[in-house]
Amino acid sequence: MVVKNSRQNESHRPAIKSISSKIGCAPQTPNEWSKKAEGESHRRAAILRVIAEKVKATERESRAASLRNS
Repeated sequence: MVVKNSRQNESHRPAIKSISSKIGCAPQTPNEWSKKAEGESHRRAAILRVIAEKVKATERESRAASLRNS
């Protein structure tokens, strides 16, 4: 919700205030939620980059081995 509303508003802060008033909580609550989600998103992206690098390395090794065996 925060990310979606941040696109509609000028910044992150108005989005958080808008959401907190709609759901009846303090602005700190959706702010903490968005921080946690952002952190998890960055961790997932980092893991995916590592996996992609390992796949590429494995493919290179496989091609090299295939050429050696030809």
